[in-house]
Amino acid sequence: MAADYNANVRSGPDEVFPAIDILLQGNTANVVGRYTNPTNGIWWSIRRVGPGLNGWVWGGAVTLSGDANLVPFLVSPPTPEIEPTEKPKKTKTPEPSVTPTT
Repeated sequence: MAADYNANVRSGPDEVFPAIDILLQGNTANVVGRYTNPTNGIWWSIRRVGPGLNGWVWGGAVTLSGDANLVPFLVSPPTPEIEPTEKPKKTKTPEPSVTPTT
């Protein structure tokens, strides 16, 4: 498989998983599995040929060489829990200063 453009390598087969690396345009990786995401299609589980982290790449960002039917289906890791963001703290709006007139 080769990257058609710079593609995020994610920890799981969906955009909700964090990006852990980048597969640069033209770089290759070995495909070891696939997952069909109902929202955004095929994701390939990859093993890097050179330096870089293994992970998942969206199928629309790469060109697969070989027979996709030989690639086993894998189960997605659990979806990461999104940390709640802290609510902004309310600050008191300062009162305008009034200069007394005499």
